[in-house]
Amino acid sequence: MKAKTKCNILGNDISYVREGSGENDIFEILNKYNPSCVLLYNGLGTKSGLDLLKRIKEDKNYSHVPVIMLTKKNVINVK
Repeated sequence: MKAKTKCNILGNDISYVREGSGENDIFEILNKYNPSCVLLYNGLGTKSGLDLLKRIKEDKNYSHVPVIMLTKKNVINVK
C-alpha cells in the first residue's frame, strides 16, 4: 500500500493515496484511509474498475462515497 501524499489544489490541501495496480482489496484501502471520494481507472491490472465500483456501491459502509471513473477509448471518431 502506498503512503498518503498531500498536494495543494486551488489553495486547498488535498490528501490522496495512489494504489496503482488494483491488487489490494478495495475495502482494506477504504478502511485505512476513509476517503471522501474514490477515483477509479477502468483498466486496472487483474480487476476491472467496474467490478470495484459495484463492490463499493453494494457495501452499506461505503455506498455513499462518490466514485469518479476514468476510462480510455482506443478509437477516436473524427467527423
